[in-house]
Amino acid sequence: MNFGYHLLAWRRQQDLTQDELAAKAHLTRPYVSRLEKGAVDPALSSLRRLAAALGIGLAQLVEDVPPQKHLGRQEMVLRFMPPGG
Repeated sequence: MNFGYHLLAWRRQQDLTQDELAAKAHLTRPYVSRLEKGAVDPALSSLRRLAAALGIGLAQLVEDVPPQKHLGRQEMVLRFMPPGG
C-alpha cells in the first residue's frame, strides 16, 4: 500500500475532511489532496504534522492502516442508492 492510501484511510477513520486535516496539520488542502492521490512525496516535516493532527505516531501513519472504517461494499450501496430505490 502506498502512503496516500494510508493517509486517506486515517483521515476517513477520524471523519475529517481534507480541509479539516489540512487546518489541523497547518498544511494546504490541495497539498493533502495531492498526498492522498500519490502525486507528491511528503516531506518529513509534513509527515510529522499529519501524524500529530491525526493523534497517531509517525510510524503508525506510514506503516499501518486504521481499523476498517472506510466504505465497504454494503455501505456504498446504501449510501449511493437513490431515495426509495
